[in-house]
Amino acid sequence: MDVKQSKVASFFINNENEEETLAYIEKNAPLLKNYLLLFSREISTTLQERCKAWKLCFTHNSCALKGKSSKELTAEKPKEDKAVGEVAKTPVKKELFKTIRSGETIEFDGDLLIVGNINDGATITSEGTLTIFGIIEGDISCNGSYLILSACNRGKVLFQGEVINSLIKGNQLKMFYKQDQELKIKELI
Repeated sequence: MDVKQSKVASFFINNENEEETLAYIEKNAPLLKNYLLLFSREISTTLQERCKAWKLCFTHNSCALKGKSSKELTAEKPKEDKAVGEVAKTPVKKELFKTIRSGETIEFDGDLLIVGNINDGATITSEGTLTIFGIIEGDISCNGSYLILSACNRGKVLFQGEVINSLIKGNQLKMFYKQDQELKIKELI
């Protein structure tokens, strides 16, 4: 018998809502390819087929795992004005002034600013804009209207579902955005 201990990066996914889980897999599959996906419940045939189609490594395990939380940040939901019955439209923003360590996963539904490095093995996902002032060695994904970053030594950088690593050259601060469905790059400072 040959047994080896290995550090494996993984995502623990609560797949209670099948539709939501399938949408997440479809949207983030390119980013998830190098990770082990651990589902909290039995995996449906449909979910298994989608994971196999994307060539994702997955399994299900209902026990609690030792380690960091799979979701460090959650955006606050807009508050409902009971008098008017409309949802208040306040932008959701978060600022982090720290290095994101290996194994940390940050998912945020709004705009995210990080002043610090993103270490190898860390994962950042922002549904809003994403601005990073630091060296990126982990995987990041931005689904907002723009992404601002400078140096990316390793890791995978996704902007609105498109891998843009080949466009990140040097240490110059750059803004990535889309105009008329075309990816644009603007050097800053």
